[in-house]
Amino acid sequence: MMTTRYVPPIPTTEMVTISREALAVLSLVELTSNSHRLLATLLAYQDPDDGCADLSQAEMGSLLGLSAPSVNRAVKQLADKNLAWLLEPGAYQIHPLLTGGKMRAGLAGVPRIDALDPEQFGERLRQRYEGQLANLGISA
Repeated sequence: MMTTRYVPPIPTTEMVTISREALAVLSLVELTSNSHRLLATLLAYQDPDDGCADLSQAEMGSLLGLSAPSVNRAVKQLADKNLAWLLEPGAYQIHPLLTGGKMRAGLAGVPRIDALDPEQFGERLRQRYEGQLANLGISA
């Protein structure tokens, strides 16, 4: 199997802005370091008009220096958490909460970002979760 070393250019130099609400939610989502790096890469490569990143998994591997299985695991984790998902080969929709509401036309609905079930949190994460809820004015 031939691997690509092609690294596409970032589509724009426009700033990516993520709301404080989105950052608070992201702080509760447990990701591996590769998934975290992939999410940052998808955000950097997103189209400013629709919040999609047009990258193949081979390009992601080249950008991050990861093997195909590592990229596959990171993509799967982002999809399982509803942070980013495959729309079509080479096109990944990033959750609209992270793109300022931008989405490619034709999506039926927006999934909820899947932070872990609070009942399954470890004590430290449970305290952080309860603190985030308190900051938002919600009781646990």
